[in-house]
Amino acid sequence: MFDSSLTTLVTELKGLVVWPDKEAFYAWQPTIFKCRRFRRVRVIIDSPEIRLEKASASTAESTTWSQYKNLDAVKVLVRITPNGLISYISACWGAKVSDKQLVLLTDFTKKLEYGDEVMAERGFNVTEEPPVLGVTLVVPAYTKG
Repeated sequence: MFDSSLTTLVTELKGLVVWPDKEAFYAWQPTIFKCRRFRRVRVIIDSPEIRLEKASASTAESTTWSQYKNLDAVKVLVRITPNGLISYISACWGAKVSDKQLVLLTDFTKKLEYGDEVMAERGFNVTEEPPVLGVTLVVPAYTKG
């Protein structure tokens, strides 16, 4: 039952995940991103954790245990455009995976181009630049500790 429901959801909602071309992207870009130092921010990324029921197998629990939330969870990488369009959702990974590993394990950088910037909050623990030549990571000062 769950598998068929999930398959239906994926099929029906796939069209809501979009990647606008650069012309549309800049036309829809919010004013705050156009006139400040964030004008080249193409996407904002985060890795929310989604709570699970307690894992029945100890091996599953070891990969899904979240120290951050103190519960079992899965983690996904989400990429949105500055105007709020969802442009990428990764597969689920055990919450134990780090943000850096999540970036490296997924293909979220696939459509990024030279000169693009990726925005993340200070809690997003990726210490190096995104693994695409010419793409930089931006952490706004108001999210820094």
